[in-house]
Amino acid sequence: MIELDAQLREYGSEAEPIRGLLRRYTAAAIADTWPSEPAPSGVYPHRDPRQPASIEYSELTELLTQIDVLAMRLNPADAFHQRAASRINETMSATLRTRWMLIESAGSTIDWPFLIVLMLWPAVIFLVFALTSPRHAVMQVVIALSALSLASVMYVILELDTPFSGTMMISSTPLRDALAHLDRPAGPVEMPQTQPAPR
Repeated sequence: MIELDAQLREYGSEAEPIRGLLRRYTAAAIADTWPSEPAPSGVYPHRDPRQPASIEYSELTELLTQIDVLAMRLNPADAFHQRAASRINETMSATLRTRWMLIESAGSTIDWPFLIVLMLWPAVIFLVFALTSPRHAVMQVVIALSALSLASVMYVILELDTPFSGTMMISSTPLRDALAHLDRPAGPVEMPQTQPAPR
């Protein structure tokens, strides 16, 4: 987002409407992905609370598509703007690919029958250990700690399998930093002046 915004700033005032849409998209993505955190300021689409939570929010996709269309419609007037427009379209394509990769990887990839079998196997092992081990406090504590450590590993695996939900979520800090960058006023871009060739 920061790279795309920097390229739009370099292009000039014609790209300001695209920057406005990019700011709306970034704010909406933060509010939609992390609803328990403070929402960013500004006007942007909000998900209906009655809709099921999902990273694939249709209005966000429409916003990103509008940005892509406007970027392709830029009409560069000189070689500088042609190179800038080309870079903007390349970055926009990479942004769209990244979004779809996030959407595809947002859901759980663990098969529940496999998970049940995986949990049943160590449960049987620890049950056998508990039945055959000497019945004194030290051995019982060792078995309990071993079972707890294995259970914590399974918990972490399940949490990391769904990075946009649960207690171990991806941090919103990078997107909030990008939003702060988008909110900075755009300064004038100084065009390099060509020196006349010596005669």
